[in-house]
Formats: sequence, C-alpha cells, structure tokens
Amino acid sequence: MIKTTTAAVQALVLVALGGIASAQSIDEYSLFGVTGVNLMDRSACLSVCMVGSAGQVRIGADAVADGDVNAVGTVFLADRGRVQGTLTTRDTVNRQYGSTIGLLRARANVTLPTLSSKDVVPGTQDLNVNNGQTLNLLPGNWGVVHLFAGSKLLLQAGTYHFQQLILEPDVNVTANLAAGNIDVRSNFYSFADRTKMTVQNGKEYQLSWYTSQSSSLYIGTDVVFRGILTAPSASVDLASRTYIYGGLRAYYVGMQPDSRVLRVMKPQETNPVFTTTPYWTEIATGTPGLNTYCPKVQDPQGLPVTVALTKTVSGVTMLANGCVDFWTKRDQDNQYFDIQLTATNSAGYTAIQDFKIHTFPVDHYYFEMYKTIDTVKVGVPFVYTPSFLFCNDTLKHINTCDVDSLDRDGDSYSTLDPATYGDFTFPAGMVRRGRTYYWTPSVSDRGKRQFFYSVIRIVAKGQYDITVYNYHMLYIQ
Repeated sequence: MIKTTTAAVQALVLVALGGIASAQSIDEYSLFGVTGVNLMDRSACLSVCMVGSAGQVRIGADAVADGDVNAVGTVFLADRGRVQGTLTTRDTVNRQYGSTIGLLRARANVTLPTLSSKDVVPGTQDLNVNNGQTLNLLPGNWGVVHLFAGSKLLLQAGTYHFQQLILEPDVNVTANLAAGNIDVRSNFYSFADRTKMTVQNGKEYQLSWYTSQSSSLYIGTDVVFRGILTAPSASVDLASRTYIYGGLRAYYVGMQPDSRVLRVMKPQETNPVFTTTPYWTEIATGTPGLNTYCPKVQDPQGLPVTVALTKTVSGVTMLANGCVDFWTKRDQDNQYFDIQLTATNSAGYTAIQDFKIHTFPVDHYYFEMYKTIDTVKVGVPFVYTPSFLFCNDTLKHINTCDVDSLDRDGDSYSTLDPATYGDFTFPAGMVRRGRTYYWTPSVSDRGKRQFFYSVIRIVAKGQYDITVYNYHMLYIQ
C-alpha cells in the first residue's frame, strides 16, 4: 500500500489546493454516512453518484464511486478502486496500485449538510400478513406490522408511521405513486433476503423511508430496495448483491461486496415561473366568457408543468384549455375575491400567483353585438349604428338581454363620450359621425369582403371604465 502525500499526488493526478467542496442539500447525495462510508470490494455507487462523509471513506478493490466524493476524514482506495469524479478531502488520501481518481483536491475545505430527524408517531394496531397473503395498507399510524415470507405489501400516497415494520424473505412491496409521494417512517426496520420493491406511476425519489432506530439496520442479500432511505442514528449494512435504486443516508454506511446503489435523485430544485402578469380585474356579474385569463408558465429545467386553481369562488373556473374563466352571479355583486393559481412541475416544485376580482352589478355593464354580417350593394349607401346589449341577470346564473335598452338607474348612452371611440381596420372611404358609420361601396369593391372593427369605451356613472367591441363583415355585390 502507498500512502501519498500532497507532493506525491501531484505526480499522479491533478491536485487543486484550497478548493471548497460543498453541497447545499442532503438531497444531492446518493450515498452519505455521518461517521463513515465503506464500499467493499466490487461494490459501486453508480449513475453520477455523489458520496459524502464527515468521517472516513473507503473504496475497496474494484469498487467504483461514479461521481464526486466529499470527505472530512481520510480516504482510502484499494487496488483498482475508482473515483470517477472529483475527490475532495480535508485529510490525506491513501491509495493502492491501480486506483484512479478523476480530480483530487487534497487538504481542502469540505462543507457537508446534516441529516435531519423526523417525528415517528406509531399507532397501537399490530398486523400479521401470512405467506401468500396481500396487505393493501392505508396511510396512518400503525403498531408492529409483520410480513411473513412470501407475502405482499401495497402502499399508496400518504404518510405511514410504524412501531416496527418487519419484512421476512421473499416479501414483495409495491408503492403506487399515482396520487402523490409516499413517506414511510418507523422506529425499526427489518428487510430480509430477497425482499423486492416495485414503484408504480412515479419515480423512486418520491418514495422515502425513515427510521429513528439506533441499532444496526441490516438489508439482506439479493434485496431490490427502491426509494430514499434515511437513518440518522443507525449503521446501515447492505449485504452482497443488494441493489438500492434511490439513495442511502445514515449514521454509517457499509456496502458488502457486489452491492450497488444506483442514483435516482430528485431533479434540481427549481420552481416554475409564471410569465404572464396576474391582474386585478373588474367584471360584471352574470357575464360569461368576457373575462378570461390564460396563464403562461415556464420551467427552468424544461420539466412538465400543470396549473391549478388553488383558491377560487363560485363562478371562477379553470377551462380545459388552461384558461381561467370568470362568470360570477348577481348575488356576488360589489365584492372582492382572492384568486390563487399554483403551477407545479413534475419534480413537485411550485410557483404561486395571486390576483383579485372585483365584481359590480350588471346594470352598469354594456357590451356590443359582434360578428355582424351584412350584404351591401355597389353604389348603395351603408349606414350602421352599433347596437348595445343591456344584460339583466334576474335568474342569477344566466343572461337575459334586451337590445338597445337604457340602463335602469338612468345611465343612458348619453354617458358615452365620442372622443373615446377608437376605429380600426375599416374600408377606404368609410367615415364615422358620432357612433354611426357611413360608407358607399364602389364598383372596384364588388365581390370583395370588407371587415371593420371598432372599440368604444363606456364610463358608467363615472365608476366603471368598460371597453366594448364591434366586429362587422360586409359582402359587396
């Protein structure tokens, strides 16, 4: 065995002195041991695995850490042991012949996260599941749950608390994540040989296992374990040929020959971002489809995002196209409502957007008839005055409208200020006087379609500034 000093290491690998190794979250570590990590011969932590320890780290003969290693104590690499990424240690590195390191930072500062504890609140009901039986267990607080050899356990979204969870050989566990994450907590675990776990409708990082035990936790041989196992006070020993798909963080971690930890970690913590601005809007009660907000969201990691209404009132709904439609009722007049949208990406990170709705009575609201279609003859004057609709929601859930009605409380069209008219996209030669449009088609217009569009702003009693629209299509003969 060769013990390398800093000077000797420079002849073998690149050494960066004074570097800093740190990880902001324990979630970044696939394999973490507070007092030490031992990968025995031919064991491996794979799939860009990060290994960390406040104690010593040992990489056995032909063992592999396929990622970075951060250690406070001494790091030992046996014959042909490999660290594929950057090895950073506050102490020395001891190496045997044939061992390799991607990049070494010797006697560097190492900052590590801590393992946090969780509350375990078991119940008193004990359950025994015999060979060949299946237990479909609901989330909740349980006592000692003992699954005998050859039985099955089904878990679903939610939190489980156990006094003890004992799995004998050949037990099968299925975790269905269709409805969300699964959080399993126990004061004691036993995972015997050939225990097999399956994850459905989700990823392993959505399944967490936590134990408060201080005794050693032995995971048997040929076990297929899925999820993130955290044991802040226990030494966890993986038997030979045990596979963990997820992560392992414990007081001490020992991996027997030919065992594996395969990284299936939660994506980087980034929240989605709303790219449309929330707004405070004033809407008339009983008017569907006139006020629709279509939120847009982006995710920095490109993850799929869903948007949901997490705070709403009657009449404010999320449409199938992802837009929010406001259709409030007359009994909701003159009120302020808080509305909240929540965007969630596939990793479970969220963004929240809040805005307010101010409702006012429908008898202060006008809107125009739209998409009017007329046939106009060449040389015949066309005269058009927009017709307003006055809507009175007497049934509190549907609109009944009278054409060209006057406002019941005295606000008539005299409140319209002609200066607030805006005219867009109408044929050459068309003019407007007041709110009436005049136009005589010429021979050159025959067979054409002419479209014109106007915007009129109404101020009702000086309180509500309403924009109304007119769309008109003309067919010229």
